[in-house]
Amino acid sequence: MSYDIAVISFSPGGLFKAHWALYAIETNGNSTENWLIHVEGEPSSGFTHDIKNIPAPGKSLRSASSAGRPQGRVRLENCQTWLTQVVEGSIQQNYLPPEALTALHQVPMN
Repeated sequence: MSYDIAVISFSPGGLFKAHWALYAIETNGNSTENWLIHVEGEPSSGFTHDIKNIPAPGKSLRSASSAGRPQGRVRLENCQTWLTQVVEGSIQQNYLPPEALTALHQVPMN
């Protein structure tokens, strides 16, 4: 079994960040399966995905109506954060070579 993996960047233009997705082609003998892996959602409500072993970013924005003042900086997470975590985890598990992170950092963010 072998995999070809690519990052797809969907750019909506304007002020919005590009949406990143992982595209994988799994080849096993004469059969091939294609996978598009990504997260959907908003920073204010969290994200969902179909991969059970890799957590998607949770809620990362505080509501304007939240009680109390924010304590420190808010870390915003999105599909780019999630995909970076997927690649880093895949490198740690020896599923991807270290060069995969270098290639990911070359994908347009906007």
